Order: sequence, then structure tokens, then C-alpha cells
Amino acid sequence: DEVIHVYQSGNGNTSGVTQTNALLSTIDVHQTGNYGTSNVTQTATGSVVALDQKGFGNQSTANQSGSSSSIKITQNGTGNKSDATQTPGGSKNAIFVDQSGTGNSSWAKQSGTNNSINVKQTGDYGVSEISQAGYKSVVDVSQSGLLNKSYVTQNASNSAVLVEQSGGYNTSYVTQTHANAVSWVQQG
Repeated sequence: DEVIHVYQSGNGNTSGVTQTNALLSTIDVHQTGNYGTSNVTQTATGSVVALDQKGFGNQSTANQSGSSSSIKITQNGTGNKSDATQTPGGSKNAIFVDQSGTGNSSWAKQSGTNNSINVKQTGDYGVSEISQAGYKSVVDVSQSGLLNKSYVTQNASNSAVLVEQSGGYNTSYVTQTHANAVSWVQQG
């Protein structure tokens, strides 16, 4: 078990963390105010990456490889952006992204089995973009307020894509290939 905590408050921020061959480990980054940015790489099993950014610059990148692991990114206020990748071919992994206020954006990429991506964007410029490949996986996108957008590509059998967009200019494209896949989109 290994735990890395990073706390940065005010002004320049920035952060870079790499954790390798980790088992049941955690990377926890908190940035409060001003320029933000963070960059995390974890090679792990049963592990967690948690990034919490509040105010101004935001941005964030998380790369994780392994199984039974999760990435959670919370961005609150102003620049936002985010980028979460779980590869190659892990199983039982999860990506959670929660963005509120102004710039938004997201991007998430995942491949493997029994994985999930959950993106929630509340307010302002939206967008998301997700690519998922594998088997028995789920993509869930919830957007509300202003520019929205989404785009999801999933190459996975026995999988599902759920997109909900409300109040704004909307847009959504869902492309799914492989058997027994379900897509559900609601707008406005």
C-alpha cells in the first residue's frame, strides 16, 4: 500500500506524480485556486487516483494502467479541461469526471472488460468525447446548461451508452459497433 497526497493552495500550483507497480495504493491531489494543472501516472491494481481542482486554471491529466482501479477528477470553476486514460485492456476499472462552471471539456479513453466511464458536466461550455473498447462496459454522460456537445465511440459487445443533455445548444454523436450494444440519448 502506498499513499501520495499533494495539497496546493493559491497561485502557481502545478503538480506531477508517478506511481508504479502499486497495489491498493492512492494518489490524491488537491489544488485550490489560481493556475492549477496536474499530471498523474499510476500503474496499479486495486488503486485510486483522485484529483480535485477548484478555481481558475484547472486542467488535469491522469493515466492509469491495471485492473480494479479508478480515476476520479473533480473540477470546479473556470478553466476546467481534463483527460483520463485507462489502458491497456484492464478490467473492472472506472473513470469519474465531474466538471462545473465555465470552460469544461473532458476526453476519456478506456479499454478492457467490465469498465465504466461517468462524466458529469454542469454549466457553460461543455463537450466530453469518450472512446471505449472492450466488453460489458458502460459510458454515462450527463450535461446541463449552455453549449453541451458529447461524441462517444464505443467498440464493445454487451455494452451501453447513456447520454443526457439539457438546456443549451446540445449536439451528440454516438457510434457503437459490436453485438448487443445499447444507446440512449435524451436532449433538452
